[in-house]
Amino acid sequence: MSRPFISRVVPLKRDLRYDRSTGRAHLPVRVCLRDGTAISTTLDLAPGQVELLYIQLERGIELREDTLRQA
Repeated sequence: MSRPFISRVVPLKRDLRYDRSTGRAHLPVRVCLRDGTAISTTLDLAPGQVELLYIQLERGIELREDTLRQA
């Protein structure tokens, strides 16, 4: 039996939750599989991962804005 592969993970349109006691953030996401099924779950992020994701998203937004200005 072959296992389904993940095609993409997308954030759900729901608020991220923050756990003060652990410093972890919990982002609701949908994991889409190649066979067409999808699973809703939570991406749990440690404090350092939250910071890294912030930096990466900020950079992605800057690149998108630069591209739109050049168009």
